[in-house]
Amino acid sequence: MPVIQPIRAENFSALMAAFLSDLGAIKKLAVAVSGGADSLALALLLSDWARDNQIHIHALTVDHGLRPESKAETAQVKTWLAPYKNITHETLVWKGAKPKTKISEIARAKRYELLLDYCRKHKIKHLFVAHHLNDQAETFLLRLAGGSGLDGLAGMLPVQLRDDIKIIRPLLSIPRDRLVATLKSRKQKWIDDPTNQKTEYARPRLRKAEKILAAEGLTPERLATTAARLARGRVALEFFADEKWSQVTRDKTSAQMRVVDWEALPLDLKVRILTRMLAHVNGKTPPARMEQIESLVDRLGGARLRATIAGCMVSKGEKILRVSPEKP
Repeated sequence: MPVIQPIRAENFSALMAAFLSDLGAIKKLAVAVSGGADSLALALLLSDWARDNQIHIHALTVDHGLRPESKAETAQVKTWLAPYKNITHETLVWKGAKPKTKISEIARAKRYELLLDYCRKHKIKHLFVAHHLNDQAETFLLRLAGGSGLDGLAGMLPVQLRDDIKIIRPLLSIPRDRLVATLKSRKQKWIDDPTNQKTEYARPRLRKAEKILAAEGLTPERLATTAARLARGRVALEFFADEKWSQVTRDKTSAQMRVVDWEALPLDLKVRILTRMLAHVNGKTPPARMEQIESLVDRLGGARLRATIAGCMVSKGEKILRVSPEKP
């Protein structure tokens, strides 16, 4: 078997070069560190890179309080990071009652809420997370099973804007085993979360099926490459959606478009433009379920229509397609 190479400082600098325009002249950044091999490797690699660039790191560990050992694990992460002088470690605690169902989804949402709230409080504009190539492959399969379209199958974005904070994923091209090799090369221990072995969750089930899928050619590398190619298609469609968005007239509470311009759009661009119009009016992202928006686009193929969706009134007349707030 080939020797798995750890990620060296020069490898990571090459990865980070793709994000320099997004980072600008920053003095501080945040990184989510659970203590697992992925996030711990990212934190240490960031420490080396940031030291050369005179940037301070806020390492953030979320204690969900879902397992009795979680408090001790966050303390261990703090101990491991203590020798790195350009890292400040903080534990963010999820307080209050915990859910009985949909634990994974709710915990993920709460984790991002705590991380982003910390960043806003400390005026940090960049949050790094350790999603890697295997995560991207699993995301592709999960979204495929859920019936996602091109946008979903394109996977996680390298840079994602959440309100005023950029979430940055520099490891999407790196397989999990290289991150493990990176820690081993540094003689750095890590925490194995037992939740990752529980087959009641979808991602652990996919990991157990990884060898079977790979035997059929569905390796993590192949799946991640497919997601990357679909991402190129998404970027192209968004480019044309940006161009057609200029045909939409907007004020604070409504958006409208000439029917002749609307009818000239291909189906996918109709979905994208209507999604933007709804989001402009109701202020939500996403503004409604994709199935609802697609169904409404189909109905807008008729001569005239008045319909409500997600707190909005959509009206298509002879000349104007208009989205405005739904009246009480």
